[in-house]
Amino acid sequence: ATIGDVDKILFRTGDRVKKGERGLKLKHREHRARLDLARANLAAGGASRRQATLRSDQVGKALDRTRKLYDQKIASESSLEQIETEKGVSGEVIAVADANLAQLRAAVEIAEASHDATFMRAPFDGVIASLTPEEGEALSPGLPVYELYDDATVKVDAAVDEVDAARLR
Repeated sequence: ATIGDVDKILFRTGDRVKKGERGLKLKHREHRARLDLARANLAAGGASRRQATLRSDQVGKALDRTRKLYDQKIASESSLEQIETEKGVSGEVIAVADANLAQLRAAVEIAEASHDATFMRAPFDGVIASLTPEEGEALSPGLPVYELYDDATVKVDAAVDEVDAARLR
Protein backbone atom coordinates (compact mmCIF):
# COMPACT_ATOMS: atom_id res chain seq x y z
CA ALA A 1 0.00 0.00 0.00
CA THR A 2 0.99 3.60 -0.45
CA ILE A 3 2.47 5.43 2.54
CA GLY A 4 0.61 8.65 3.31
CA ASP A 5 -1.66 10.43 5.73
CA VAL A 6 -4.54 8.51 7.29
CA ASP A 7 -7.83 9.92 6.04
CA LYS A 8 -10.24 7.47 7.65
CA ILE A 9 -9.98 4.40 9.86
CA LEU A 10 -12.67 1.90 8.98
CA PHE A 11 -11.63 -0.82 11.50
CA ARG A 12 -12.05 -0.51 15.25
CA THR A 13 -10.36 -2.57 17.95
CA GLY A 14 -12.37 -5.76 18.47
CA ASP A 15 -13.93 -5.72 14.97
CA ARG A 16 -14.16 -9.00 13.13
CA VAL A 17 -12.88 -8.53 9.58
CA LYS A 18 -12.83 -10.58 6.40
CA LYS A 19 -9.82 -11.03 4.14
CA GLY A 20 -9.61 -8.13 1.67
CA GLU A 21 -11.93 -5.87 3.67
CA ARG A 22 -10.92 -2.22 3.59
CA GLY A 23 -9.78 -1.06 6.99
CA LEU A 24 -7.86 2.13 6.49
CA LYS A 25 -8.13 4.85 3.85
CA LEU A 26 -5.20 7.11 3.09
CA LYS A 27 -5.70 10.59 1.71
CA HIS A 28 -5.96 10.05 -2.00
CA ARG A 29 -7.04 13.26 -3.74
CA GLU A 30 -4.22 13.00 -6.27
CA HIS A 31 -4.91 9.30 -6.93
CA ARG A 32 -8.63 10.02 -7.33
CA ALA A 33 -7.89 12.89 -9.74
CA ARG A 34 -5.57 10.68 -11.81
CA LEU A 35 -8.26 8.01 -12.00
CA ASP A 36 -10.88 10.58 -13.05
CA LEU A 37 -8.47 11.93 -15.68
CA ALA A 38 -7.71 8.45 -17.03
CA ARG A 39 -11.43 7.67 -17.31
CA ALA A 40 -12.11 10.99 -19.07
CA ASN A 41 -9.25 10.32 -21.50
CA LEU A 42 -10.70 6.89 -22.21
CA ALA A 43 -14.10 8.42 -22.95
CA ALA A 44 -12.44 10.92 -25.32
CA GLY A 45 -10.54 8.08 -27.00
CA GLY A 46 -13.80 6.21 -27.51
CA ALA A 47 -15.33 9.29 -29.10
CA SER A 48 -12.31 9.62 -31.42
CA ARG A 49 -12.68 5.97 -32.42
CA ARG A 50 -16.38 6.45 -33.20
CA GLN A 51 -15.54 9.57 -35.21
CA ALA A 52 -12.90 7.65 -37.20
CA THR A 53 -15.42 4.90 -37.93
CA LEU A 54 -18.01 7.39 -39.14
CA ARG A 55 -15.40 9.05 -41.39
CA SER A 56 -14.34 5.67 -42.75
CA ASP A 57 -17.95 4.74 -43.50
CA GLN A 58 -18.42 8.07 -45.27
CA VAL A 59 -15.27 7.55 -47.36
CA GLY A 60 -16.41 3.99 -48.15
CA LYS A 61 -19.70 5.28 -49.57
CA ALA A 62 -17.83 7.92 -51.55
CA LEU A 63 -15.53 5.23 -52.91
CA ASP A 64 -18.51 3.13 -54.04
CA ARG A 65 -20.02 6.15 -55.81
CA THR A 66 -16.72 7.09 -57.44
CA ARG A 67 -16.19 3.51 -58.69
CA LYS A 68 -19.64 3.54 -60.30
CA LEU A 69 -18.92 6.91 -61.88
CA TYR A 70 -15.50 5.68 -63.04
CA ASP A 71 -17.10 2.58 -64.60
CA GLN A 72 -19.50 4.89 -66.44
CA LYS A 73 -16.49 6.97 -67.59
CA ILE A 74 -17.79 10.02 -65.65
CA ALA A 75 -15.09 10.12 -62.93
CA SER A 76 -11.38 10.21 -63.70
CA GLU A 77 -8.88 7.57 -62.70
CA SER A 78 -7.10 10.11 -60.49
CA SER A 79 -10.38 10.78 -58.61
CA LEU A 80 -10.78 7.05 -58.00
CA GLU A 81 -7.16 6.70 -56.85
CA GLN A 82 -7.56 9.66 -54.51
CA ILE A 83 -10.67 8.25 -52.81
CA GLU A 84 -9.05 4.77 -52.61
CA THR A 85 -6.10 6.38 -50.81
CA GLU A 86 -8.50 8.19 -48.45
CA LYS A 87 -10.19 4.86 -47.69
CA GLY A 88 -6.80 3.30 -46.85
CA VAL A 89 -5.88 6.24 -44.66
CA SER A 90 -9.24 6.05 -42.84
CA GLY A 91 -8.53 2.39 -42.06
CA GLU A 92 -5.18 3.37 -40.57
CA VAL A 93 -6.85 6.12 -38.52
CA ILE A 94 -9.14 3.45 -37.04
CA ALA A 95 -6.12 1.24 -36.27
CA VAL A 96 -4.43 4.16 -34.50
CA ALA A 97 -7.64 4.89 -32.57
CA ASP A 98 -7.83 1.22 -31.50
CA ALA A 99 -4.21 1.28 -30.30
CA ASN A 100 -4.90 4.53 -28.46
CA LEU A 101 -7.93 2.94 -26.76
CA ALA A 102 -5.79 0.01 -25.62
CA GLN A 103 -3.30 2.46 -24.09
CA LEU A 104 -6.08 4.45 -22.44
CA ARG A 105 -7.65 1.30 -20.97
CA ALA A 106 -4.25 0.35 -19.55
CA ALA A 107 -3.91 3.87 -18.08
CA VAL A 108 -7.29 3.42 -16.36
CA GLU A 109 -6.16 0.08 -14.94
CA ILE A 110 -2.94 1.65 -13.63
CA ALA A 111 -4.88 4.57 -12.09
CA GLU A 112 -7.38 2.16 -10.51
CA ALA A 113 -4.54 0.10 -9.01
CA SER A 114 -2.87 3.26 -7.70
CA HIS A 115 -6.15 4.46 -6.19
CA ASP A 116 -6.84 1.03 -4.70
CA ALA A 117 -3.39 1.10 -3.07
CA THR A 118 -4.61 4.00 -0.91
CA PHE A 119 -6.67 1.48 1.05
CA MET A 120 -5.16 -0.97 3.53
CA ARG A 121 -7.01 -4.26 3.58
CA ALA A 122 -7.17 -7.15 6.01
CA PRO A 123 -4.70 -9.84 4.85
CA PHE A 124 -6.84 -12.63 6.35
CA ASP A 125 -10.04 -13.18 8.36
CA GLY A 126 -9.63 -12.30 12.01
CA VAL A 127 -10.18 -9.83 14.82
CA ILE A 128 -8.52 -6.42 15.16
CA ALA A 129 -6.43 -6.56 18.34
CA SER A 130 -5.05 -3.01 18.16
CA LEU A 131 -4.78 0.04 15.93
CA THR A 132 -1.70 2.25 15.96
CA PRO A 133 -2.53 5.35 13.86
CA GLU A 134 -5.21 7.95 14.30
CA GLU A 135 -7.03 9.82 11.56
CA GLY A 136 -4.86 12.62 10.20
CA GLU A 137 -1.56 11.00 11.21
CA ALA A 138 1.14 10.19 8.70
CA LEU A 139 2.08 6.53 8.30
CA SER A 140 5.77 5.73 8.53
CA PRO A 141 7.29 2.88 6.54
CA GLY A 142 8.03 -0.18 8.64
CA LEU A 143 5.82 0.73 11.59
CA PRO A 144 2.76 -1.41 12.38
CA VAL A 145 -0.63 0.00 11.49
CA TYR A 146 -2.86 -2.57 13.16
CA GLU A 147 -2.59 -5.95 14.81
CA LEU A 148 -4.87 -8.67 13.50
CA TYR A 149 -5.16 -12.13 14.96
CA ASP A 150 -6.73 -15.24 13.52
CA ASP A 151 -9.12 -16.56 16.14
CA ALA A 152 -10.28 -19.52 14.03
CA THR A 153 -7.64 -21.75 15.55
CA VAL A 154 -6.71 -20.84 19.09
CA LYS A 155 -4.19 -23.07 20.83
CA VAL A 156 -3.74 -22.99 24.58
CA ASP A 157 -0.92 -24.69 26.47
CA ALA A 158 -1.96 -25.08 30.10
CA ALA A 159 -1.31 -27.41 32.98
CA VAL A 160 -4.49 -29.14 34.21
CA ASP A 161 -4.91 -31.52 37.12
CA GLU A 162 -6.18 -34.94 36.16
CA VAL A 163 -9.11 -34.39 38.50
CA ASP A 164 -10.26 -31.39 36.42
CA ALA A 165 -9.66 -33.00 32.99
CA ALA A 166 -13.21 -34.37 32.74
CA ARG A 167 -14.64 -30.84 33.06
CA LEU A 168 -12.63 -29.39 30.14
CA ARG A 169 -14.28 -28.57 26.82
